[in-house]
Amino acid sequence: MVTNAMVNDDAVTIMQQDPIQLVQAKVPLDSAADTFATRDAWGRIPIAIVPTRLSHIRNDHMIAAIAIAILAVLAQTALSTWWIVPVIIPFALALVVYALWSSFFVSIPEGAAGLLSWGGKYLRTINSGMHMVPPWVVVSHLVTLREIPFDIPVVEAQTKDNVRVTVTSLCTFAINDPYRFVYAIPADDFSQVLHASCQEELRGLIRQVRAEEVVDLVRAERENLADAISADVAQYGIEIVKMKVTYVQLPEEFLRLQEQRQLALWQREEQADSHTLARKQQEHIHLLARQELTARLDRDRDALQLQVQQAEALKQVSKLEAEAEELRMAKLDERLRTFPRAAKYDQEVARRASHAPSTPASNSFPRIQNTTVDSDTDPGSSDIAHPFAAPNALQHPALRSLGARNISG
Repeated sequence: MVTNAMVNDDAVTIMQQDPIQLVQAKVPLDSAADTFATRDAWGRIPIAIVPTRLSHIRNDHMIAAIAIAILAVLAQTALSTWWIVPVIIPFALALVVYALWSSFFVSIPEGAAGLLSWGGKYLRTINSGMHMVPPWVVVSHLVTLREIPFDIPVVEAQTKDNVRVTVTSLCTFAINDPYRFVYAIPADDFSQVLHASCQEELRGLIRQVRAEEVVDLVRAERENLADAISADVAQYGIEIVKMKVTYVQLPEEFLRLQEQRQLALWQREEQADSHTLARKQQEHIHLLARQELTARLDRDRDALQLQVQQAEALKQVSKLEAEAEELRMAKLDERLRTFPRAAKYDQEVARRASHAPSTPASNSFPRIQNTTVDSDTDPGSSDIAHPFAAPNALQHPALRSLGARNISG
């Protein structure tokens, strides 16, 4: 019996199957290979075959030989011909010999094993290929050695956090001991035993995980689960090759809550990302401001350094000018000492200017303008007196100070 249960997620259809998926068939030995490769009308997999005829002597050949011999005798009697029986009988004997010879050989299809028995007692197991077996030893069973898939119907179980989930799985097994499998349990009974064992172990696995972790079981090979099931069915000569969870269905209410929780988590992550982005932007703004301030300070420092350099240059120029002035005054002082008459004349002019009444600037020094200096009696005096011919020359502070020093000296 097969029923369909529709679920909403991706329109997946879960098939709840009859636990009897394995069967033992009864067909001629020559048809065993085709029978192992084909499911029956109910979709069950033949894993063991009982030959319809246990003896492997070709009875059809024996019957044909006897019929040919009888026909030969009847024909010779009816036709009164002596040569019919001598000619036909050797042909019938050859057919009998071929039937007896072929009965010593048994062919086992590829991917199967044959169980030999004699008088109802098991003798040994032979693998695929041509084997020489006495006619009195019969092939009692053929067992497939291929890996066989076994669908585990829908299993409903509670998780560690008490969420009820629906799980389907696929178990793959192989028969490693045909004798124990054939004589320990029938194929249809083993199907129910394997189904119960798989469901029990699967429920135990689901009870150990939380609902969020159940989805991780899909498509993953569960070696521990396969080992546990193998321990249950090892007494039947069965080995569990692999165990896979093929589908998991969580309750709709739980899925809705999970979606809301995931949405809230995404929103928090988005807010955290926005906060991080704003913080980085603020850091970038502060970094740009610091860089701008640093650049402005560098410009101000460069400007101050330029001003300092300019001040140093002006100081150097002033120093050079002072040295030049000092040198010039030194030379002037030397000439005044060399020509004292000019210094006395300057002092006399200054004394008279201080006692004389105020006169226009143009006639301030008529005496100086009309005075002549004898260059013959005082060489170089014309060079000293010539600058003082200008109206404002005597007002120069340097000359006045120099004159005063010379007079006092």
